[in-house]
Amino acid sequence: MRFLSDMSLRVRRYSSDKPVSTSPFPMLISGACVRLAEEQEVSIDTLTLEQLQKIDARFEEDVLKVWDYEQSVERKSSIGGTSKARVLEQIQSCIEFAESL
Repeated sequence: MRFLSDMSLRVRRYSSDKPVSTSPFPMLISGACVRLAEEQEVSIDTLTLEQLQKIDARFEEDVLKVWDYEQSVERKSSIGGTSKARVLEQIQSCIEFAESL
């Protein structure tokens, strides 16, 4: 019974007005985007906002920023992340370690 109520809550959250990124089923949405790109025989980053909104109406103009790979890299700024600042820190750590040998 608890499982069913949990699934019901997830479905309600999914259909709520929350941003797509907080959807409890993001893999379904991203999978549908990949499938559409494959069916159209195009790269996923060339899908239009209108095409994406047919998959999920909650997509807004800012979703197109997802395809900016530099922004994607820079968003990962936690320790060990891929942002330029973090990579430079890792390089400096490696240099310091190598010099200590």
